[in-house]
Amino acid sequence: MQKFSKKVISILCTFAMVLTLLITNAVPAEAAGNDGSTFDKAIPVTAGTTYKVSWTKSTDDKDCYNKITISKRGILTVRMTKPTSSNGEKGNLYLEVYDANKNGVWASSSRNSDETLNQYEYSVGLNPGTYYFNVKPSFSVISGTFETSYTPTFQEDAQCEVEPNDTLSTANVMTFNQMYHGNHGNIGYSGYSEEDFYKFSVSSAKKVRIYFDNLLPFQQKTGWTLTLIDPSNHKTKIEDSFKKSGNGMYYYEFSAVKGTYYIWLYGDIVPTKYAVGIYDISAPVPAVSILPTVNYCTHVQSYGWQGWVSDGAVAGTSGQAKRLEAIRINLSGTNGISGDIEYRTHVQSYGWQGYVKNGEVSGTSGQAKRLEGIQIRLTGDLANNYDVYYRVHAQTYGWLGWAKNDQPAGTSGQAKRLEAIQIKIVPKNAGIGGGQLTTYSFVDYGLKPSTSVSSGKVLYKTHVQSYGWEPEVSDGSVSGTMNQAKRLEGIQIKLNNSALGITNGGIQYKTHVQSFGWETTWKQDGQTSGTVGKSKRLEAIMIQLTGEAAQKYNVYYRVYVQSYGWLGWAKNGEAAGTEGMAKRLEAIQIVILPKDQSIPASGTPYYKK
Repeated sequence: MQKFSKKVISILCTFAMVLTLLITNAVPAEAAGNDGSTFDKAIPVTAGTTYKVSWTKSTDDKDCYNKITISKRGILTVRMTKPTSSNGEKGNLYLEVYDANKNGVWASSSRNSDETLNQYEYSVGLNPGTYYFNVKPSFSVISGTFETSYTPTFQEDAQCEVEPNDTLSTANVMTFNQMYHGNHGNIGYSGYSEEDFYKFSVSSAKKVRIYFDNLLPFQQKTGWTLTLIDPSNHKTKIEDSFKKSGNGMYYYEFSAVKGTYYIWLYGDIVPTKYAVGIYDISAPVPAVSILPTVNYCTHVQSYGWQGWVSDGAVAGTSGQAKRLEAIRINLSGTNGISGDIEYRTHVQSYGWQGYVKNGEVSGTSGQAKRLEGIQIRLTGDLANNYDVYYRVHAQTYGWLGWAKNDQPAGTSGQAKRLEAIQIKIVPKNAGIGGGQLTTYSFVDYGLKPSTSVSSGKVLYKTHVQSYGWEPEVSDGSVSGTMNQAKRLEGIQIKLNNSALGITNGGIQYKTHVQSFGWETTWKQDGQTSGTVGKSKRLEAIMIQLTGEAAQKYNVYYRVYVQSYGWLGWAKNGEAAGTEGMAKRLEAIQIVILPKDQSIPASGTPYYKK
């Protein structure tokens, strides 16, 4: 009877364990039967999605196998929170990576990581294919439950180190004048080695440089060992002979003869990133290759906290009208470079909050408050060596331009929600490329439309199809409608000279009207331009200042046009809108700025057929 009772208890415990696994693993619906306990029960996972696993005293040797398919050569990164029990104990983790045939490819232990971190990160370069990775505990549970969440991400990289490359026969092939990005991680984990091999061929005698880029400078005794193996199998230890190039990279110069060479690279501090490359002596010095990784996750309306993403990936949503409510940002792979990443957000009702740093929450949760703007900056040596770029997807505006190093991104005073964000770390003064800095990153020209405009510099109102005259607004507020297919029919504009600090000056404007074309005379100082009661659309507008206002200020304006949306900003009498295309104006913004200030260029303000 006693044996039977023990058997029943054992079965019940096993059932409870399986039920716990199914609950705590956030797996897709189609994988609900996969508990990760074996290869055959591996959990199908997708990049960018966060999963959970837990261990108890009776299951603290449990494996958690996951299955992922990648279509291009690149770097698979798995970020895991440090396992923590209900009583505050913390544990270490192993990560094992296997190929489709279940052969071990790579592994690492968090015992080699910075113990002050609350998150572990493992990165491994892989060729296209299907892989398994096992999140495995390296601790014993005395009591309670240990839980961790883990997020796989993938970054395409045609020049990444590909594992396994820990023997001469599996050496990665290098081409000249190209840096290759590697990830150390196997040291200290039995059964695996972290000796990376590369090979390259020389067709005729010439001078060659081996460049090496590592986040930790050599003088900090990182334990890197680099050996050059020449065609006659002679081994030369080269790390002690490295010189430093102008951009801080290290290089070793030698006279090569025809044949095949190998670079044998070993580092006993892991995990860490490095880059290595072979260059002709006459080739330009390569740019710094190794960058800290910026990780971020957002709290999204209806969905809550999403999984961590990194290095320019999109966090949030697009096209779902869901507000961002909070954000967390941290850096990994800094390997001893001093400094932090700091950030603050502009929150509905509250305005700009104070700065937080290194993974702390900025924003709100459970209050249904939208994020409207954000600023991000680096400090310490991180700020001396790198720039942080970021851009946001804002309600109505879509993707705004890239902001940099604490510049604001988003909107202020317009009741527009942030919906998504991208963040990147780049070498100092390298820029982000692609001509993506040609538009503005932050829209702060004006307040939510209101009848209280006594302090505004420029005041205006529009006559809108079906609605008639809209309330007067000021200083960049949107007058009109968007996405309602309602035409503007008339407009009135005037200056507030008191707010401008001038004694004389005015504003003139004229519009291009359906059927009539451009008005022949300028209207001014609150007169109506366009028509009322004739059902004629405005198609374009010109605005200019006069008198003292023109001497001290510029007037900027832009229009929201049927089919096109917002066009670029026009200035001081330039045409904004369209001509000869039968497109209605639907909304307008007008801003007065001092002569020494400007609005960044943001596209074409005027189209003429």
